[in-house]
Amino acid sequence: MKKKEKQLNPKGYGGTYKVIGGHLCFDFVNTISWRDTNSPHEWLDSLENLLIWTQLVGVFDEDQAKKLETEVLKMPGGVEDYLNKLVEIRELLNGIFMSVIDGKSPSKKDLKKFNQYVSNAYTRNIIVEKELTFQLEVSEKLDLASRLITKIVLSAVEVLTKVKLSRIKKCFSCHWLYEDVSRNNSRRWCIMEDCGNRHKVNQFNKRRKRENKNS
Repeated sequence: MKKKEKQLNPKGYGGTYKVIGGHLCFDFVNTISWRDTNSPHEWLDSLENLLIWTQLVGVFDEDQAKKLETEVLKMPGGVEDYLNKLVEIRELLNGIFMSVIDGKSPSKKDLKKFNQYVSNAYTRNIIVEKELTFQLEVSEKLDLASRLITKIVLSAVEVLTKVKLSRIKKCFSCHWLYEDVSRNNSRRWCIMEDCGNRHKVNQFNKRRKRENKNS
């Protein structure tokens, strides 16, 4: 029997976290739901959720996640400092992607900070060869806590340099990020069956209210 996939603990929140971004960096930015609304929900609110998230997005397997837990617990600043560091990177990436979506250049401050992470990330990569095929990979000698950050940063680099920028979108409803791979670049929702249907229901209810008010 296939082992049931763990899900992030929503605690008092009614929704669920979904891997929909198409790129690691987008799924990382999406670890906050309903950003810029009156009721945002933070998913990276515990080490447990972080460990589950790394497995959901395929960065680490279960054994690696357990090793990451051990590393974080042994850090001088502990869990809180590491989670705060991740949130800081997440908000930096979100600011850059939001600028791109709005057709604007990222702020010099954000780009300078991002480049510091980029520079650090590339020093942690090595060339790996297999049957005369070469590729750049994050060194496995790197501690897992640093490896996670490096993979996220390099994912953002790949998106910014290889993905057509007009394809970088945010959901009209929940504001999650994703790459629009539809043929005519017309995707509006993170998931049509979720936010798309919710929007349709809301629009229907608004029309009903207007009709009832005018009748």
